[in-house]
Parts: sequence; structure tokens; C-alpha cells
Amino acid sequence: MHEGDNALRSEMSERIDELRKETREEFGLLRRETREEFGLLRQELVTFRVEEFGAFRVEVTGVVSGSETRLSAHIDRLDLRLDGLVLEGQPA
Repeated sequence: MHEGDNALRSEMSERIDELRKETREEFGLLRRETREEFGLLRQELVTFRVEEFGAFRVEVTGVVSGSETRLSAHIDRLDLRLDGLVLEGQPA
């Protein structure tokens, strides 16, 4: 019985480690993409005129919204995968 428990723990630990690695990679990619987008917006900010402020604000809102959407989707996927791991680890 203990061998089966240990094997299950080991498998779950490996899968959780994989999820952690994927999560770090996805968050790193999201961070880089967002930084690049904000870097471009920062360049635009230096050159924009007062009458362009409305369009600039809409663009900033779009970048933030896009980042939030990607982050939310990733969190949802991670949550589903963790739920699956929990269900797999429960006794029948």
C-alpha cells in the first residue's frame, strides 16, 4: 500500500513541478510581451500631442486589457489542471 502511495505522490510531484515550470515560462513570456508593448507605448508618449491623448489612452487600455485577459486565461488553465491533479490523487 505504501509503495502505491509513494508512487502516486512521486508522480503528482513531478506533474506539479511541470506545471510550475510551464507557469514560470508563460508568466515570463507574458511579462516580456507586456514590457515590449509598454516600451512602444512609452516611445509614443514622448512624441504625442495633447489632441492625441484620447487615442493613446485607448491604446494603453487595450494593452492592459490584453495582458489581463492572457493572464486570466492562463490562471484558468492552471486551475483546471490542478483540479485534475487533485481528482487523480483522490482514492476511488
